[in-house]
Amino acid sequence: MEVDTVIQAFRKLGNSDRRAALEALANEFDPYEWRFIQEKLNNKSFSRDIVGALPVELVSHIFSHLDIAAAYYYQIVCKQWRETLRCTAIVKPTLRAWFTDNDRPLALGPYLRDNNNDDDGDDDDYALCQLKAEYMHRFCTGKPHKFFTLRTMFSNPARGTLLCGDYMSWVPGKFPRTINVLNLRTGVLLQESGDAREKIHKVALSESIVAFTSHNNVCYVRDLVTRTQRIWKLTPTMLQHIACRDRMIACGGVSEGIAKIYLIDFDKPKGRTIDIPITEAPFAHRRTE
Repeated sequence: MEVDTVIQAFRKLGNSDRRAALEALANEFDPYEWRFIQEKLNNKSFSRDIVGALPVELVSHIFSHLDIAAAYYYQIVCKQWRETLRCTAIVKPTLRAWFTDNDRPLALGPYLRDNNNDDDGDDDDYALCQLKAEYMHRFCTGKPHKFFTLRTMFSNPARGTLLCGDYMSWVPGKFPRTINVLNLRTGVLLQESGDAREKIHKVALSESIVAFTSHNNVCYVRDLVTRTQRIWKLTPTMLQHIACRDRMIACGGVSEGIAKIYLIDFDKPKGRTIDIPITEAPFAHRRTE
């Protein structure tokens, strides 16, 4: 009963009085009692889960003073930290200082989550923030993602040695029948060829597709992320030149004073033809007398 009375009286004291009572009580301990107290203290954890206990706004403020990669690295601490740090509100204030609406959009590519719910935009938003954070971290630390050594003989530059965004393409060998496309960010190497492995004629590259023509008068176009392929059979005149931008492909050439251009939207099944006399703009001013 005396112990219960002491405990009840101690609970009723204010903060300053509790400290004074503890200090007075500590003066009464003998060495054996101090060892007992020390054993109790050694078994007591004084750590505090800051990330799990604080509101997201305060966690975001704390991580704004750390490297951008910290919000992703510390997700391995525990399940609570992972759930909290996966909130994009943690890193978005820092990312807004580096990326604006005028910056070139980043393709998610391999950062897309492998799920069957196309309507779940949260994963895509998290993946985009993760990709931006990776770009920012590399710039701040000056550390490249990977090193690559390419040991090959490059072909005619006009035929396939191209660089666009994160992708580089080249056609190796003296008799080119395969085109290599390397993602410089991920290190993934893709190899493309015609269905009959025919000789490659012209190559065009964008940040999402690679297009090439063969000597069989065929235009092959491959999506660099989904690996979807589309094929168009065209006339030799329309395969004299090829270019692409985003997901649009233009094949064309000149025949009998007419520039014939075939425009292809990769996401649509059919293309359309445009005929422009070379006596008209934009060709007229390029004619030599």
